[in-house]
Amino acid sequence: MDKNVYLYVCPNLADLEPSLAIAMISNLNTDIPKKRSYNIITFGLTKDPVTPSGLQNP
Repeated sequence: MDKNVYLYVCPNLADLEPSLAIAMISNLNTDIPKKRSYNIITFGLTKDPVTPSGLQNP
């Protein structure tokens, strides 16, 4: 049975932390040996793209 992890993508998301977590648990990453892997499902309040806080203009 596949298990899902849901990631809420909000405005001004800090992109480093979710990226690392997704890389560690995703079933698409086969470079890192792991006992379990998960399907990552992202969602937000709208379908508009989100710009990570590290990439916004000052």
